[in-house]
Amino acid sequence: MSLKTAHIVPRSYFYPAGNTPAVCLTQSLPPDQDAALLLLGCGDIRNLLFTAYAGIGLENRKIDVTCCDLEPEILARNILALTLITEDTDGVRSQKIWDLYYHVHIDRETLLYLQSQAKKLLHHAQSIDDWHKGLYGDFVRFCNTTTFTELVKMWRLYAIDSSEPEKFNSEQNSLRMQWKSAQEHRTRKIGKESMVLNSIRAYAPLFRDAIVNAPKHYREYWNNNGIVGEPNSLKAFKYLNPMFASLRNRLVLHYGTDPLTGYHLSTVFAQLSEKTPLNPFQLEQNFRKTSCTATKAALVQFKDWSDAFRKCYNRLTLRFVSSDAIAFCNVLQHYRATGESSTAYWYCSSREYRPFILNGPDYGSETFAPTSFDVIDTSNLMDHIGSLNVLTASRPLLLKKPSSTIRTELLVPRKASVTESAKALLCGDLPTIALHLGLKPVQHWTGATATWNFNEATHNDSILRKVFSRHIILWKHASTGLLGHGLQYDAKILAEHMYTIYLEIFKDESWAHGLQLLKLDSSQIATKMRQHPIYTRGSLVAMLHAIRQLNGISWSQFVDEFLEIILQDSALNMGAHYFQSLGVHLQILGTSTSTIRTLWHMDFYQQELSIGLFRDWKAIPPILCLTMSVPQGLLDIFKDSSNGTPACHLMTQSSINTKQCIYPDVQMGFGTISTSGKSFTNEYAVHIHEDEKGWNGEAPLIVSAMVSTYSLIAFGDPACEIHFGLMSTYGTVHLTHKLGTSLNIHRSAVGRSDVFITRYRPNMPGHMSIGCTMPLEIPNSPDFSVQMFPIFDAKRIKLISMRIHLDVLADEVKKVMQNGSKVNFALPNPFTLILDIDHGHFSRKFELPVPLDKDRGKGKIARKSGWLEYSAPLASSSSLSLSPDLMFPMRMDNSPGLLLDHLHYISPGTMPQLQYTLSRENADWILSLMSPLATMSSSELKEFGSSTAKGSYSNSARVDFKNTLCSMVASFLGHSKIPRSSVFSISNNYSVGIPILFHLNSIRMDLSNQSFFLDAAATPLDYGMLDRYSGVRGTYHTKMVAANVSNAELVLWKHLLPAFAERCREWQHKSTCEYHNEGRVPLSTEPGKRFMCSCGFGVFPKGYMHVPKWEELMKFSVRVAIPVCYWSPISENEWPKLSSPMQTGSHIPYMSSKDDSCFECGAGRTQNGSSLMKCARCKYALYCSTTCQKANCTKTHKHVCKKMKGMTNEA
Repeated sequence: MSLKTAHIVPRSYFYPAGNTPAVCLTQSLPPDQDAALLLLGCGDIRNLLFTAYAGIGLENRKIDVTCCDLEPEILARNILALTLITEDTDGVRSQKIWDLYYHVHIDRETLLYLQSQAKKLLHHAQSIDDWHKGLYGDFVRFCNTTTFTELVKMWRLYAIDSSEPEKFNSEQNSLRMQWKSAQEHRTRKIGKESMVLNSIRAYAPLFRDAIVNAPKHYREYWNNNGIVGEPNSLKAFKYLNPMFASLRNRLVLHYGTDPLTGYHLSTVFAQLSEKTPLNPFQLEQNFRKTSCTATKAALVQFKDWSDAFRKCYNRLTLRFVSSDAIAFCNVLQHYRATGESSTAYWYCSSREYRPFILNGPDYGSETFAPTSFDVIDTSNLMDHIGSLNVLTASRPLLLKKPSSTIRTELLVPRKASVTESAKALLCGDLPTIALHLGLKPVQHWTGATATWNFNEATHNDSILRKVFSRHIILWKHASTGLLGHGLQYDAKILAEHMYTIYLEIFKDESWAHGLQLLKLDSSQIATKMRQHPIYTRGSLVAMLHAIRQLNGISWSQFVDEFLEIILQDSALNMGAHYFQSLGVHLQILGTSTSTIRTLWHMDFYQQELSIGLFRDWKAIPPILCLTMSVPQGLLDIFKDSSNGTPACHLMTQSSINTKQCIYPDVQMGFGTISTSGKSFTNEYAVHIHEDEKGWNGEAPLIVSAMVSTYSLIAFGDPACEIHFGLMSTYGTVHLTHKLGTSLNIHRSAVGRSDVFITRYRPNMPGHMSIGCTMPLEIPNSPDFSVQMFPIFDAKRIKLISMRIHLDVLADEVKKVMQNGSKVNFALPNPFTLILDIDHGHFSRKFELPVPLDKDRGKGKIARKSGWLEYSAPLASSSSLSLSPDLMFPMRMDNSPGLLLDHLHYISPGTMPQLQYTLSRENADWILSLMSPLATMSSSELKEFGSSTAKGSYSNSARVDFKNTLCSMVASFLGHSKIPRSSVFSISNNYSVGIPILFHLNSIRMDLSNQSFFLDAAATPLDYGMLDRYSGVRGTYHTKMVAANVSNAELVLWKHLLPAFAERCREWQHKSTCEYHNEGRVPLSTEPGKRFMCSCGFGVFPKGYMHVPKWEELMKFSVRVAIPVCYWSPISENEWPKLSSPMQTGSHIPYMSSKDDSCFECGAGRTQNGSSLMKCARCKYALYCSTTCQKANCTKTHKHVCKKMKGMTNEA
């Protein structure tokens, strides 16, 4: 049981290299804050290396990273590579480490290097305690002995050398077979000469230049025996690399593997300055020569990142654990709450029966390892196990700090567009469901991000959308915990609301929904056919439990109301089959309500129990564990990879009527069963001895699930049938001719030798711990008790307003109120409520979890009873966009300084710098990223068009700000109607002098976020500084470009510049910081008044500017990193709609042996059934008719035909 669907997976994919470019894991945290990071689905080392390079922070910062991955093979190779990097003291072995980490074939010298390091690791790995006391124990730690044991097995494989010829040859033969298997699988999956375009993502946002390169280096890697480089120079690479080995041969190298995909290949085409960091043309001499610039770029980055890691590894602690992500989160919660993990009763994963226990030395009676985290990075686990599962499991581990962040990636949108996918991300209204879980999707409310997103408006090609889809969503704590008991829900209303979510989560169980598939286009149908269910009733109950823990609910009443609605539901045709599974998970949580007692308590079924096999079972519990042994021969059908990895379930089928109950939360593993105790008693237990050979052995597959006792004995059933089969989905239809319409794999019955009924699951003496969290911390307030009541719309779909109730506790405050003193509610910003009594005599500030509309808010005062209320609707996205402090919000920290809400921190000196002089062609990508179409939402673009037509300022300061920024960049590049300049001023008609002056140093790439920023010196000139500035201003005025902006835009600049300075600071705020002393940021937005602190004035790298009188000017200037400000695709707005197809991007096909289709209409054949016709020129594009060819050529194909011809020639 893992609270998610289980799949039959004969061989899992092996991901030795990342499939997305590296990210900086600390970019949401201040550079001087120590950090505890949790990486769920951590994958390879690229993010660790890049974070050491670009996000290590200021000198005294310590970073503790817990790396969780399901596959021990990934962790073993990571640790070996990282230890090699730390010991390469002169940095001269980067090429060898690269070869070891990425090449399937290696030369003898590199193999010896690997064997030597593996033996060194083994020397320190006699036991887990020896390891932690040894050479690497200070920075490499293990969370449990299971992980340690598995990794030692891998290192022993690595260490086998020619002194043991029989073992060595056997290992090489095994590796050879694994490589052959991977190549064959790739051919079956995509065809021998087809291409995978996923690596284009590494070139973003310069993807147009990558159309040829990306498939080329992917194809070279596979055609060159898994080696990056020139074939002629790699003849000595004849040994198979043990670092690609798999325990028990259960992994197969993913067919899309391309080592270069994890690096930032945009540097290849960006026209960098000669002495910039990460210049691909500055590859050191000790690397092998290569003509591939993409390879050079990756090698340079690997080298520089490794050097940075080596310098700072003594400030890092890396902890490793091999486990399912949801299991790790729940066990860690249990450990934090109880001080031990042995009674959490989780397995390591859903494919095995090993109990997962945190028994490493850092998880004893004294805790040395973090149990809460500043950043939780979940990679793209959302795509695989569902966003609700990920957030429900990980949110309790997030530290309750304003800077704490859960970072998620969405690579595979489940809808036709990102906007639609965002709306369906949490199976309901995004901000409402997030609030239930105690989270705030910050980009939804701000409508802004500095991270590039693929623009669906300019590229309506579904394949490009698929390739470039990589949407980063940041989640922070909602402020409900600060207000007492969280949200206070009405049980009936919440039940009605959760029913709408229930229908959305399980909509595939509706036959009516299935018929809607016929309305989709061919590409959407293909996508739907590949999708599996990701949620179970266990997932739903875990989510409900999380809501219960965070908020005020009459739990029993809510459960009764919710179950009654579901019992009456007719929308989900298959819903009744899963009702028992819902009850089982509620029982695991110890929930007992009148409805549950009536439906499941055994006191109501004494007659049924008295006549069957359960008659002698004393004190029989309402839920039991059902375990079935499935002969391995019945599973041979799934060894054919074309049958996919279907989701499966256990089902109870009454032997006396048609009653069926389906349980999808199953546990599986190969092994043999032994039992203890008397059958059909509470003492009976099943013990599974796992077979390490797994799918390659002969042991049966053991499948188990918790089921309701009722489903086994209903109506006096003497021998309930047990079925193990597949879930019926679009993707399993093709298996009905082999398995029958019921998709059963194995059938048996209670009482037979292959079916076991026990109180608990195999190898477990108790039920699993779900969401075991610490008691909710209630803030102590001597003055007020605060409660928040959410108000839903009439359909119970989303939250529309909030009622905040305050009971006065302090007698003095009650007396002041009863004397008639004035009471005032104020919203200085939509997320902050201030209560003021008696003109400041009593004042309290409350953070709100959702933004409220101050213009429609109302207050109530009960002076005699001593309570107050404030009610207001949620603020609209259009009103929020008008708030200058909500584009990139900031808040005051307890110590001097600021905290950025979601604008990321960046280290400018580590980022590549572009050439100052760029041709129009080479600058085109920069200008396109700055264009209104790329940065504005549909409503903003409409406003921009309207104001441009009128020749006036916009009604939106954001629109004007984006336009001003675009003009600055165009002028700096010399591609504008205004003169070229690096000096800019921002002022308006009400300004005295120049409020803001910029000296642009350069344009730098923001690699982690696939964008760029302006590296500049900002001079904020208040009235007191004008005299000092007058001595140097004459030097610049003749070269300066002046932007005369609206008052609203100038105010927005004053709100943003403190954030732009904060995000790139390499200095610390002083005890005299003006922000801290004044208690606000900006300090003021009034004309002529100071709005930035002076802590960073004059702190610039040596040689930063080469302009006259710079030494004087820098004294009252601060370095800023001005980002491209995009609108957020997860906000309520949408991509702009284009009226002309000519404005869309290139139609780049994804070719494979199974997905060939007409480039225009998507047809797989001509109208007479013949094969598709190829374009006569490029021999690449396919069409079903001349009509489609002409239509497609006119729109898009003529622009890329020549490039496609080049790809065909290379193939």
